[in-house]
Amino acid sequence: MGSEGYAVRAKRECRALIEQLRRTLGPEPGETYFSIKSNPHDFGSYYEVVYYCESENPDSVRYALDAEAKLPREWDDIALAVLGLKVK
Repeated sequence: MGSEGYAVRAKRECRALIEQLRRTLGPEPGETYFSIKSNPHDFGSYYEVVYYCESENPDSVRYALDAEAKLPREWDDIALAVLGLKVK
């Protein structure tokens, strides 16, 4: 954060994470969706992935819990390629 090109890189990483989660979990159920949220900070804005969930829909809640439980610790090969990083 605060470095040149940060916003572009951070948003690209957020999009890569959303797509990797979709590859792992499948598409979001019902009217739920992932989004990239900008948050203010002393050094500028930072970005995070958020999941907008229908709390009354059991499939939506299950998907949210699965997404949290299966949050990747590493990028998969597709995400690495999209981010221009070395594929394993």
